Amino acid sequence: MSLYLCTRHERMAIAEETEIGGRVFERQSTIARNLHNILGVLRYWNTYLRTKGEQGKPDRGGF
Repeated sequence: MSLYLCTRHERMAIAEETEIGGRVFERQSTIARNLHNILGVLRYWNTYLRTKGEQGKPDRGGF
């Protein structure tokens, strides 16, 4: 499962800025996450996209 999450993240080509639905999102740094399952805790990392607000400051929301 760890290998799948790692390769999935590496295959995602995320630009520094991306426009989706008329909103501009900018790539943030990688965030560590924990996935709890029956075999224990799996630690993985993913990139977070945050909306770009006025004057380049991060706005609320993202994915």
